[in-house]
Amino acid sequence: MDKKNNQILKKKVDLAINQLRPFLNDDGGDIELIQINENKHVKLRLLGACKDCSMSITTKAGIEKAITQAVPEIHGVSIIEED
Repeated sequence: MDKKNNQILKKKVDLAINQLRPFLNDDGGDIELIQINENKHVKLRLLGACKDCSMSITTKAGIEKAITQAVPEIHGVSIIEED
């Protein structure tokens, strides 16, 4: 994937994340885009309360659904736990 296409995908994913962010912020959490790799797979990091939330599996599924619906070019989403 070339740099221009990667930047376009990043903007689209950022828009999708920004629509989710207020809901995460309401619970004391946040989300950070780490990477979109050459296979169009997104890596995210949950922050704050979301990081240790008992609902993180449900949260991850909701985040993945929102991103892949908003940006159909994305093939998957992973939540990483390390800094």
